[in-house]
Amino acid sequence: MLPLRADFADDASRLAKLQSLPSAFLAYMKDNKVKMDSGAADVTLTDPAFEQSTKVISEAITQIATGKQEPQKKLQEAEDYLKKAIEAQSK
Repeated sequence: MLPLRADFADDASRLAKLQSLPSAFLAYMKDNKVKMDSGAADVTLTDPAFEQSTKVISEAITQIATGKQEPQKKLQEAEDYLKKAIEAQSK
């Protein structure tokens, strides 16, 4: 695991505590202009089906976490709403 603070490599004592690979990676980032990318896209879903998907999960989460409800059915329902929202927005 790599620390995500941009200034982590500025402190030599913190850098010395890391294993060799993360330490070398952070040192390289400090010495070169490196831009990190999460690979995630910033997308905002505005279709009402997205809100329905979120609602299904938020209403079921307690029951699922306490073992009173099987998650598969609710997760599938939420995923179906999410697919519907993505499809509607891409039109």
